Amino acid sequence: MKKLIFTLTAFILTANLLCTGLPAEAAAQGINVPVPSQEEIKAYTQAHPFDIYEDTVYDTAPSQSEPGVLSESSKTRALNTINVMRYISGLDEVVIDEAYQKQDEAAVWLFDLNHGMAHSPQKPDGVSDELYQTAQNGANGSDIGFGYDSLPDAVLTGWMWDGGVSTLGHRRWCQNPGFTRTGFGYQNGYAAMYVTGQGAYNSKGITGISWPAQNMPVEYFSAGVDWSIIMDTPLNSSDITVKLERTTDGRIWNFSETASDGIFIVDNTDYLGEGCIIFNPDDITDYADGDNYTVTITGLSEPVSYTVDFFSLDSVQETETETSDVIVYMPGDVTQDNEISVADVILLQKYLLGTESLNYEQYLAADMTDDDLVNIYDLIALKKYLLD
Repeated sequence: MKKLIFTLTAFILTANLLCTGLPAEAAAQGINVPVPSQEEIKAYTQAHPFDIYEDTVYDTAPSQSEPGVLSESSKTRALNTINVMRYISGLDEVVIDEAYQKQDEAAVWLFDLNHGMAHSPQKPDGVSDELYQTAQNGANGSDIGFGYDSLPDAVLTGWMWDGGVSTLGHRRWCQNPGFTRTGFGYQNGYAAMYVTGQGAYNSKGITGISWPAQNMPVEYFSAGVDWSIIMDTPLNSSDITVKLERTTDGRIWNFSETASDGIFIVDNTDYLGEGCIIFNPDDITDYADGDNYTVTITGLSEPVSYTVDFFSLDSVQETETETSDVIVYMPGDVTQDNEISVADVILLQKYLLGTESLNYEQYLAADMTDDDLVNIYDLIALKKYLLD
């Protein structure tokens, strides 16, 4: 599997990186999912970096007798990954719940002890009832997997791509609009992300959640990965037809229960969003920057149609840097007034409290620790700088 690095460095001068609201929906028929623009996706991804081959760091390393405790940076990168996928999908962010975090750290520790994973794992000798129950809760309520280089790897190439899972259950948990709180665990290739704490699938009035999404970075999708759209209503598979047209060359794939140009499944699992239409076109070797596909679905209460515009985050970077001046910034000058003062501390505090946002130049200046994250440690470093 090729390595994909998603810590991006392009210069986007006009986007508000911290905007959590989504724009009005793009032109589509029969669905109402919000659609962020390519520029907004690029900005959001840049503000939430992750690397699927990064090393996992622990505040407390796992031992034979105790689970490990993931570092803030490793938890943040995992959280960034799922939130980037949700933002592209038109969905709200999730946050880490400390109870779920402990459960999933215990779950992967138990998997490693057992040399195998399960949603209902065995209790090894010597493990206390309390610790086993914590691990059991995590295993039972999470997307789990093995063989991943990191948690970002598990989120993207594991649970979002969901290869070999005919119902795409892991992806559908990731795309649950009612998913709000999570936790993560990772140990020796075992990975877990808590997804069921909010109960069953809750559409929150959003229908037509697709993957690939209507604006789709090619870096996050690959040939062989299934397409899907969740309609959140029971569907009769014998009624459904899907037409996929690549508008760049006019090629058409048709999907139905009687004849399909690739994989075709309609799954009505009611706890994961009923009426999930899954299809995968034959003979596609890659998805390229500039590719455009139109999806037309019939057999529902009303026809559904939408387009998928594939774009490369790298190509957006090249376009922006060609037309933009090089950004010059002073570390610590969060207010961008060419001096470092208490005003920079106040603005950074407001950002961390969620009452102010930062543009890209301000975000770079606020990253005092130079770790691609802006958090309490940057505030401490800025205060220390002013006191020295």
